[in-house]
Amino acid sequence: MVSDFEAILNCKTHVYVDYGNVRPWSEKLGWHIDPRRLFQLFDSFTCPKKISFYYGTLEGDGESESFIKKMKECGYSVITKPVKKIRISIDASSVSSGSPDILRSFIARPLLESLSVKQIAELNAHLKTLNNQGTMFFEDSKCNFDVEIGTDMLGDMRNGVEGFILWSCDCDFADTILNLLEAGKKVAAFGIAGRFAKELNRLQPAGLRFYEVKRLKEFLCWPRELPAKFRKNCP
Repeated sequence: MVSDFEAILNCKTHVYVDYGNVRPWSEKLGWHIDPRRLFQLFDSFTCPKKISFYYGTLEGDGESESFIKKMKECGYSVITKPVKKIRISIDASSVSSGSPDILRSFIARPLLESLSVKQIAELNAHLKTLNNQGTMFFEDSKCNFDVEIGTDMLGDMRNGVEGFILWSCDCDFADTILNLLEAGKKVAAFGIAGRFAKELNRLQPAGLRFYEVKRLKEFLCWPRELPAKFRKNCP
């Protein structure tokens, strides 16, 4: 499979790693993608290239800040910004037992509409139990780089980049990728089976290439997850 990359990595190329999207793939893969090994894989090709890494920083968190520093030292062009902490109220003290008002702030509408009045009442009762224990809100993290990546891809196109390798399979990139393909650029997306957005699948006839990450385990996973015979050659 690695030899297939030469179809793209034979020109000025930019690799875009949306790590906030990539990191959760481990749940589906059953192994973890090592960002250092990912960099080494693409750095091994001799074409002119840039490898960008997009990931948020938890300000004041030593582990998070150390990780970003290590990615820079690894050789990535790192694009980061502070992770936003969003508070979601679960104060159910003023709602009736069958009201979905609080639940709709953190449960998707189609799922919420599928719940019976009894199920809604049970969830509200659980929220009131949490309230009585002193918990009045949930905290969620948000740090999305879709806009930054899309902007960078189009800017790179104007600056003479010919090959585009995206480590993400989100639908938000469909318009950007279509613009690149229509301009005659080479574009590939990396992801895992069943997770490629349908909007991206529709771009295959236009030239979008897909690569299945699970076939690259030998080159990407944490060294300790490799069979013993491969570990001695693993950096």
